[in-house]
Amino acid sequence: HIRYSPAGGILTMKTWNTIPKELQKAIDDYALSIEKDYRQKIRVSNEKCLKAMYKYGMKEVKMTPAELDVLKKRVMPVWDEFAAKGYYSKAELAEIKGLLAEYRSKKKK
Repeated sequence: HIRYSPAGGILTMKTWNTIPKELQKAIDDYALSIEKDYRQKIRVSNEKCLKAMYKYGMKEVKMTPAELDVLKKRVMPVWDEFAAKGYYSKAELAEIKGLLAEYRSKKKK
């Protein structure tokens, strides 16, 4: 009996750049072609797993809006700390924050 668990692969840019351009394009094209279907299957799988965890006794605990605000205030500075440490660039962080703000503004409408 074979069990399969999806996982992502990570390459450094140095390694990626050793791959011939036509293969890089093929990899990118393939990833884009399966992205939507893959994401949907993962969501279905996640829902199934959650239901199983609830069945075996896991309890869902929802945070109040006030608790969420406290959490956000404590976590948000970590983003900037990580950018300062070089885990990602400040420009990348600014882009992500901008996209998140855009998404949230559209979601409120």
